[in-house]
Amino acid sequence: RQMCIRDRSRLGTKKTVQDFQKYMKKIKKVVHDLFILGFPLSGVAERYGIPQPKLSAFKKQVIREAYSQNRDLLEHPCHRLPGGIMFGDETFFGNKKNYNSEVAFVSNDFKILAAGPVEKENLEQYIKDVFFGIDNSLLKQLKVFISDGEKAYKKLMRMLNKNIIHIQQIHDPRERGTIFINKYERLGPHLLHYQIKTNWKAFNGGKKELVLEWSIKLIRKKIFHGRGRPTKDQIQSAWRQLCGSRWRQKYEMYKFYKTKQEGTAKVFVNPETNKISLRAGSSKWMKDLLIVVLKIFNGKCVTSNMVEGKHSQVKGKGNLRKQQDIVYQHQEFVFNAYVAEHGHLPPITLHGRYLWKYLVKPKKKEKKAYDLWSNGTQFAQLSLMAFITS
Repeated sequence: RQMCIRDRSRLGTKKTVQDFQKYMKKIKKVVHDLFILGFPLSGVAERYGIPQPKLSAFKKQVIREAYSQNRDLLEHPCHRLPGGIMFGDETFFGNKKNYNSEVAFVSNDFKILAAGPVEKENLEQYIKDVFFGIDNSLLKQLKVFISDGEKAYKKLMRMLNKNIIHIQQIHDPRERGTIFINKYERLGPHLLHYQIKTNWKAFNGGKKELVLEWSIKLIRKKIFHGRGRPTKDQIQSAWRQLCGSRWRQKYEMYKFYKTKQEGTAKVFVNPETNKISLRAGSSKWMKDLLIVVLKIFNGKCVTSNMVEGKHSQVKGKGNLRKQQDIVYQHQEFVFNAYVAEHGHLPPITLHGRYLWKYLVKPKKKEKKAYDLWSNGTQFAQLSLMAFITS
């Protein structure tokens, strides 16, 4: 019996080195067909003569082993953030009516930064946990964030407490084609929310004049606690502590923006020179927001298609479907994301001999016989030596 030089285990009496070489070659082909080529289970099972339930169990085992052995590599891929641009969106598995889904954050060079399972009941908390799982050095580089109209993403931008431009593409059929360009600015303990509403084809085409809807809204935060209304001295003292020497100017701005400011404005867009000119009713802050968006989407529609395309790539690569186990579904998603981006599987060691009896079938002894015919019927007659040894 042959003995392995690594773990000192011995082969069975009926297993040869050639059988193991044949098994290794075939198991690699099965893995290649399932994960690299993305063939469906039914076709691979028919090709190699493996029962489909057994092949499905093998596929799950490979993904679980790969995840357990390479968790940091799959969960926290080291990528850069070119241009400080990030996309975020959720994707459903199976029919849209079920709420089994995955959220992914993607960079502008089509690389996944982080992904995680989400549930409808507590969507905001799930998205928050996945987002802040991204490396802090990448979050510091963030300048532009692009997502759909989900409210949880707006709260993320407020929590970062920095001047990030947030672009939202609305997917509601009643407002299809609408985008919102948002920015939050600190005003003492409160926030000023600058918003522009326009069409997603605003920068798709030649020179044109755009009509925008804009608003500036004050988002208040509670300063005083307890019962009773604070006095004027208490208010001024609180603003002085929060804002320092410029507290008077900021306090006057606060009183001005206590009522929501909104209206329409016109700007002239020149995609050839990446310039925006102010027209009636427009202000400098509108120009500052629109120039950033123009440089990213010049000649294109303003959409979150980058992250939606990544979802389609990952789900199409692995033929992903809804799973009963949401943990395994997440493992399958990040595993297929790695395969889609790198073109190969992560380093993995499989213990045991999966699918051995289907890939290495025992050889049948050929019995020496000769053909005879009797009454028009052919049959095999064993030779004398074969009859004695059988």
